Amino acid sequence: MRQYGNTLYMYIRKWFANLSLQSKIQLISIACLFSLTGASVLITNVLLRNYNNLLLDSVSASLSYANDDITQKLDSSYELSYTLLADSSLQQMLTELKAKPGSTETAGLYTKINSRLHAYYLEHQKEYISYISLYTDSFDCHTDSRKAAALSPGRIGEIMQTARNADGKAVWITDDTIGHGLLLAREIRQYDNLSLTPLGTVILCIDLDKMINSCPMFSEYDSFYYQITDEYSRLIYDSTPPGQETGSQDLSPDNRAYNGHQLIKRGNHWYLSLAGELYPKGWHYTCLVSYDKIKNTLDNSRLLSLLLLLSCCVLIVLASRYIIRSFTRHFGILLQKMQRFASSSDALTSFEPDARYNYKDRKDEIGMLHRQFDQMAEQISDLVESNYTKELLVKEAQLKALEMQINPHFLYNTLESINWRAKALGASTISLMVESLGNLFRAILSRSGESVTISEEISLVENYLTIQKCRFDTRLVYSIYTDPALSGAQVPKMIIQPLVENAVSHAMEGLSGECRIAIYVRRQQEFLEILVLNSGSRFEDDLLEKLRNGAVTPKGFGIGLLNIDKRIKLMFGSDYGLILQNENDMATARIHLPCGSLCEDTR
Repeated sequence: MRQYGNTLYMYIRKWFANLSLQSKIQLISIACLFSLTGASVLITNVLLRNYNNLLLDSVSASLSYANDDITQKLDSSYELSYTLLADSSLQQMLTELKAKPGSTETAGLYTKINSRLHAYYLEHQKEYISYISLYTDSFDCHTDSRKAAALSPGRIGEIMQTARNADGKAVWITDDTIGHGLLLAREIRQYDNLSLTPLGTVILCIDLDKMINSCPMFSEYDSFYYQITDEYSRLIYDSTPPGQETGSQDLSPDNRAYNGHQLIKRGNHWYLSLAGELYPKGWHYTCLVSYDKIKNTLDNSRLLSLLLLLSCCVLIVLASRYIIRSFTRHFGILLQKMQRFASSSDALTSFEPDARYNYKDRKDEIGMLHRQFDQMAEQISDLVESNYTKELLVKEAQLKALEMQINPHFLYNTLESINWRAKALGASTISLMVESLGNLFRAILSRSGESVTISEEISLVENYLTIQKCRFDTRLVYSIYTDPALSGAQVPKMIIQPLVENAVSHAMEGLSGECRIAIYVRRQQEFLEILVLNSGSRFEDDLLEKLRNGAVTPKGFGIGLLNIDKRIKLMFGSDYGLILQNENDMATARIHLPCGSLCEDTR
């Protein structure tokens, strides 16, 4: 797959390179234009989407306010039931009625109770109370007998039993709201002396349809749909959505799991659906309003923006084509002049500028190119006779000089001959030095790669130290300690020998006595550490930093130290490199390499 991708890339690159200048500029212009167009379309869509989200949030906030209003009205109905329960005069009248059910005062008490209920009804009618009913063992009382008659005696008994089981708490009756409306029942109990004797059951009927339709927020929309379900997912209220039967479809994905707003589509129409929880715990609502006008406006804006962008693209392409052709033709003229100059047999001895267009007075790059070419062609014609032959002779002389250079293999073979001659004469020291020099020379000239093994690098150091040992004899004492497990680890080539050479050079210059050199190759946690310690010299404080910023002028091996540190950092990163220190009267050169990658071949 990668090879196929590379092949395709090379084909496209070659195809683009072979296009004419006019086509290249036009292609680049079109690519830039379409990139800008794409960015503009993207930005427009983002802006419209953000604007749409702001509208959705605004509408949702408005609808949420309406739902809060409905919640407050339901809460008011709940508080009204508690007010009826706590009414002391109503408690007294019901207590007397229960104590003397057949007395002559019954009719008067009934009239007073009925008046009390009507007073509460008129006071709270704005809270969309349809009627209030009170049921006792001896009589029933209603603020609207016609509406209350819709409840059958059996149904009333079920509601009273449900209220009795609630132990005085208000109970929402939600299992038959479509037929009888939303009912709130509470058993009134005698609270004097905390006897809690049942006195009767009050039932409040709430007109949900009038309550919801009266919300001013809903009146702002052409059509809306509202649905309420209780904690058992039973339908409490269901208005008629556009084009659907009442209660035919739940327009929220899952009223019990979804809270928030979203856009949904029903048929060819778009609606904003808002779902959430109402005051009675476990009740959920779904509110849906038409979103067609807003969405059509946004879609038309998006389409208009796209058409304007496309129109601008077409105009820009046509204009750019004309402008590009107006100046690329001058490159065509220049190309014709070059071809004529190259194909003419007299071009090297005579040249005359093209007279079709005067570029002498033109100050832009095209005029400069034509003038420079004309001058160059004239200069070539003038110089060819005097310089061309001479240059050929110089090149031939340089080639001859290169051919006469000494081949490195010739030098190595010569050293081998000297080695064998020294052995034949019994000059073992000379033989050892020549052999070590030959090995050192061969390792340095080797082109095996940028990396070598630890054992190969140590062998190079040993050859160098052998030569120095022959030179300084007992004044030079060295030791090499290498972890056998690291002998196959790959390290950059020629990073230890320059450090050893630096140690020998500086230690022997200022020391008449013995110089000790120790080399350690070991593993320290995640590092592969190489130490070169020597006596007889010390490193200047912050030497590497001073060499980098020019505070110290490198002399001899200073450049080599910088090169070692730079090579390691380029290969492995800034966490690794060369550290120069002085420890226990010893100059210490410490190299840190990543052991994870270098030592994996040794495991």
